[in-house]
Amino acid sequence: MTTSTTQKKQKNSTDKNISEADFEYYSRKLQRSYLRIILEAFSKRIDEEKMTRAELASLIKKSPAQVTRWLSVPSNMTAETISRILCGLNAKLEPRLVFIDDLVPTNSAHELFDAIKNIDTKAHALRSNDLSSVQTGTPLQPDLPGSTVSLIELTG
Repeated sequence: MTTSTTQKKQKNSTDKNISEADFEYYSRKLQRSYLRIILEAFSKRIDEEKMTRAELASLIKKSPAQVTRWLSVPSNMTAETISRILCGLNAKLEPRLVFIDDLVPTNSAHELFDAIKNIDTKAHALRSNDLSSVQTGTPLQPDLPGSTVSLIELTG
């Protein structure tokens, strides 16, 4: 008897022990995401309509101090609070579900990683006086398209 792929995935997901640190991490990440979305919407209203926090507070029938607290740091806002703020900003949130297993690992190398690694390798060669890996007279700079800033100029 064979087990379907769906059953295998469900079994693997339920076998995983989720730590309190994982719960806390994803909770904080979600809080920061909501705050970022709200701040983006508020920033747009500031640019387009010169909206102030006091005006937003008046629209959503809350105190300016409360609005300032909400917009200052990530907090555990209720769905009602998020909805109220977005309604005052004439915006709506369209959530999208993403399974963690389907995401690309966040520790994957960013395009700048290789450039920084290249600089670090050359700088290490300079510190250790091993100039065999560094071409004399070439600028020590990131290997990025359009990069023109020389960090260190080697002279021979």
